[in-house]
Amino acid sequence: MRVLFPEMMTKLTAQLKDQFEGSDHLEGAIKKNLLRLGYEL
Repeated sequence: MRVLFPEMMTKLTAQLKDQFEGSDHLEGAIKKNLLRLGYEL
């Protein structure tokens, strides 16, 4: 079964958006924990 390029890109960009949101959350948690340890980025 062939998947058309526009359909594939729609799916992939939605996945990338979710990953970026998760990345933002993890970055915030890491920065918060480092700050508690006395380190600031």
